[in-house]
Amino acid sequence: MRLSIEEIEELRFLAMKKEIKNKTIADSLGISQAAVSQFFRNKTRLSISNENKIKDIIEQADQFVMKRVKVN
Repeated sequence: MRLSIEEIEELRFLAMKKEIKNKTIADSLGISQAAVSQFFRNKTRLSISNENKIKDIIEQADQFVMKRVKVN
């Protein structure tokens, strides 16, 4: 099933939050970085398969949180 514009926006913000680069996504799918960028800006649509793969890549990626830790 195709992703809605709202779902794509949510994925874009989640990717930014998790610091996932378009290049990383593009390399994983074997498509151009420009295609991923245009997809996130709603300039083009990808195949349903690639849309679902992007969703999986972003949702399964770890989220790192930086914390200050006291060093003795």
